[in-house]
Amino acid sequence: MRSDDIFGRDFIDIVCRLLKVFAFGFCAVMVFSLINTNSFESWSDVTAVVFTILMVMSLIFLGHNLKKRWIG
Repeated sequence: MRSDDIFGRDFIDIVCRLLKVFAFGFCAVMVFSLINTNSFESWSDVTAVVFTILMVMSLIFLGHNLKKRWIG
């Protein structure tokens, strides 16, 4: 651990993994609920799917950058 680190490497690694797990879990729940209701008929549902995909990608990107920045 470097002297300028606020958090240890293990903590940052756990946070990054939790971000990824949360992102994939949220995506799975959204897709499962959309499949069960068969509600791809309106634009709001399509927008929800696109928003979910973008959210998953941004959380994975955030977790990767946090890990790369603090762990090295």
